[in-house]
Amino acid sequence: MRVVILHRGFQARGGAETLALVQARDLVRAGVDVQVLTFAYDPANWQGAMEDIPVHEVPKRHWTDLPFAFDRGAQMRHRARRVEAVLRKLGPDVVLAHNHPAPAILGACRIGARKLWYCHEPPRTLYPRQTSRFLAEACHTGLLSSQPELAGTLNRQIARETANNRAWRQGVTFDRAGVSALDGLAANSSYTRTSVALAYGGLRSEVHYPVVPLEPQPHRPGINRDGLQVLVQTRLEFMKNVDTVIRGFRLARPHLGSAPRLHVVGKGEALASLTALVKELELEGAVTFHGFVPDGELAALRRSCDVFALVPWDEPFGMVFPEAAAAGLLLIGPDQGGPEEILGGGRYGWCLPPHAPVAMAEALCTAWRTTDAEADQMRLRAFEACRLRFAPEVVLPRFREWVTG
Repeated sequence: MRVVILHRGFQARGGAETLALVQARDLVRAGVDVQVLTFAYDPANWQGAMEDIPVHEVPKRHWTDLPFAFDRGAQMRHRARRVEAVLRKLGPDVVLAHNHPAPAILGACRIGARKLWYCHEPPRTLYPRQTSRFLAEACHTGLLSSQPELAGTLNRQIARETANNRAWRQGVTFDRAGVSALDGLAANSSYTRTSVALAYGGLRSEVHYPVVPLEPQPHRPGINRDGLQVLVQTRLEFMKNVDTVIRGFRLARPHLGSAPRLHVVGKGEALASLTALVKELELEGAVTFHGFVPDGELAALRRSCDVFALVPWDEPFGMVFPEAAAAGLLLIGPDQGGPEEILGGGRYGWCLPPHAPVAMAEALCTAWRTTDAEADQMRLRAFEACRLRFAPEVVLPRFREWVTG
């Protein structure tokens, strides 16, 4: 059997790309002939990881696209014809698409292979209300006054839909037609499954969780009684809502021991505004922005921290939560999206409204007051719950059966 994985780009290392590679390697171990087809490929980042998996590249842009420069739908149909030509040469039994626009392009290809989509989330730019529904509600009720960048981005996306913008309409038409032609769809969480149903008129999908390596990492017992050590690890984007963690930490700081500290790991567009917020709240001595941290240093930082806190808006899954559980951290997450599912609605950590710094402060104070024995029990309970749902030996056999039929 031959399976082709179709993904929009293997350039920088990202969660979707890493998961696609893990799935590909598992299929290879099962004796499946796996090939990768992509619009962009960076050998410096991926050649070693791909090893013996052949990679075929169809450039995203080609000179023959010029006649379709002002028609988004025609442009995408032309790109699909180029993808179809390569797929016909490869002769796959199954094609598995990942991120947008790969699923719609696959659906537009007239080939005999089974067409599948592993959905990380529907495209937010085309379906802002359906994919960012909690954020849209908060924006509508005026809860984003302190986050103008986030509200502005969402409002611009919704305005395109409301105005029936030509490019938006062409994109949605092509996307829905392509997705409707697929043979199977798997969502990475129940939250994403609902987003799919809302975006595509009730389209049904089944949940296949992402694979999370869950080898338990050593962690010191109890809580650092010199001061609570809090970790945030994420891309510093406005949707990740790190400012709520910072504001909550500011409120809780007087009650978290003599030397509490907030450690922020990651890089991104929101760094400047987050740095300004720390200065405004006079937290320069208590908040450290670590930037990108290599794996070895990250493991040591996790061991030194007590709590992982992050309350992103409308996060479809959230790999960092089970990873933090495996590292022995107590978990604070949002009361919606994929993280709420990972945290079992509050059974394996604290679930908070993303717009509530006071609730964040209360959760941090509760974690600080937790006895060492209770903290260790909570860590073990969260890790076991994640292992039973997301470990490779749990996820991969079921996923393999879905792909190979």
